[in-house]
Amino acid sequence: MIAWPTGSFFPEGHPGQAEDCKRELIREDRFSTRALPPPDQFKFWKESLAFLGDYIPVHHDAITEGYLGESRAYDLGKVLFAASRFDEYQFLRSPDHIKRGEIDHWVLIFRRSGNFRSQCGRNSVSCGPFSLTIISLAYPFQSESESGRSISLYVPRECLLPVADKLDRLNHVTLEGISARIAVEFLVSMSRLLPVTRVEEVPIFVETALIILKGFAEQTNLPDRNPSRALLAIRLEMAKRYILENLRSEKLEAEDICVAMKLTRRQLYYLFEKLGGVNSYVRSRRLLAVHEAITDPAHDLPLHSVAEIFGFHDAALFSRQFKSEFGYSPKEAREAKRWAYTPISSRPATIEEWLCQVRS
Repeated sequence: MIAWPTGSFFPEGHPGQAEDCKRELIREDRFSTRALPPPDQFKFWKESLAFLGDYIPVHHDAITEGYLGESRAYDLGKVLFAASRFDEYQFLRSPDHIKRGEIDHWVLIFRRSGNFRSQCGRNSVSCGPFSLTIISLAYPFQSESESGRSISLYVPRECLLPVADKLDRLNHVTLEGISARIAVEFLVSMSRLLPVTRVEEVPIFVETALIILKGFAEQTNLPDRNPSRALLAIRLEMAKRYILENLRSEKLEAEDICVAMKLTRRQLYYLFEKLGGVNSYVRSRRLLAVHEAITDPAHDLPLHSVAEIFGFHDAALFSRQFKSEFGYSPKEAREAKRWAYTPISSRPATIEEWLCQVRS
């Protein structure tokens, strides 16, 4: 097992951005406390994951005699996968953690061993080995886990905005039935197959994962028992939904969004400040929509026609923006039937950076 105790969690080598990259195996990132002296292990684990919440030792011995925490992880573009092993712990994710960070993922967790208990507002879950649960990092919660192993799939909220309200109702719920069994088989298969998966095969896993989560959302009839979210987070999500629903509209400038969402320019700019600005966000979403359209075998419109549908009327400017966003030209995307996934060229320096690098 590999460890990077100085904070450099990831191997130096990674696939490049060339065409040959598609035939490379996806990069495996590993994190482990094993290489550290026992008295330093829990401290390092706690500090490395402090952006998510407060890790608290169940027994004082963990501080002095050692703590095992390790993950085998994969960046799959829209989602992230981790197979982990850990000693027992307590965890607190507070409203302050949510306010400070950019993490709002849903986490689909299959527990291979160890009992787990967690409380989120009026929602609570208590489950044992071979259970499947959804935890939302958009809400505060406190939990306790025995030593064990788990497989986790991290999905940013933005990837499933159309079903976000329904999926939230499954927060801190143990999933059961045939859909849960299919999901477990899929997660276990991912754990086995990802080490030998090529970059060009990644979208198969991603699309299947999103279909499974959408299926859970559509099937639920549970009431919403989550705590209230911050008003700014709700407004940002509503604005994002409006943008995604109107990518083909000619009226998607900042002023148009302000009128539709009943926001001032100042409020709108503040909402999207951490995302590089509202104009940058709209352009990025439109470019992704164009990418999906031109790589769909069912659509054969000329490139410039597809671009115009999504508001890009200057062909040269569109081509430059597309290549800047994805690393290749629209023509190359269509010819290669590329998915909008390429490994990030610069390796993440921390676990926080790794989790925040997801492209939706």
